[in-house]
Amino acid sequence: MLSSHGWNAGNLPVLEYGFPASVTERQMFEQFRSFMGEIGYPREKIKPLTFATYGDYARAFLNREVMLITTGWTMDYPDAENTVQLFYGLNSSPGSNSSNFNNKEFNSLYRASSGMQASPMRTAIFRDMNQLVIDECVTISGVSRRMILLWNRDLAALPDRSFVGGFFFRFVAPRDTGPVAR
Repeated sequence: MLSSHGWNAGNLPVLEYGFPASVTERQMFEQFRSFMGEIGYPREKIKPLTFATYGDYARAFLNREVMLITTGWTMDYPDAENTVQLFYGLNSSPGSNSSNFNNKEFNSLYRASSGMQASPMRTAIFRDMNQLVIDECVTISGVSRRMILLWNRDLAALPDRSFVGGFFFRFVAPRDTGPVAR
């Protein structure tokens, strides 16, 4: 795919992957570099950008000083709007849009949908917005490297505080299965 778009080992840019200094973060960087190598990206063109502490790293990516970032985020409330706001241009760093994606059409659709109630029209707008992110923004979303996320209405694992776990169960309409053992 890279060569079909005119890219080769000579003209590919150097990618800087930022992370706070730790063995685990270094392993994740090496895994990323390995994955990129599998698609033909030269290993020597993917450089580590290491920060002494997570605070130094967070400050740098919030100030747009890091090219490739990893960060964690969990939904605040169970609505697709909570996810699409992560790509709204006016929410760019130091706001929640840490990718700094800024697309006029996406922004316009976001503003049009932000006051709408759930409806087929709003869903269609969100699907259009999702497609714009897929087509225009380099992001890998919805990945958890340290947690196993399982969803089953009849199972509660504590102390899980993620969206599909125990913390947000108040938003889930339970089935009538009798008392839940904890």
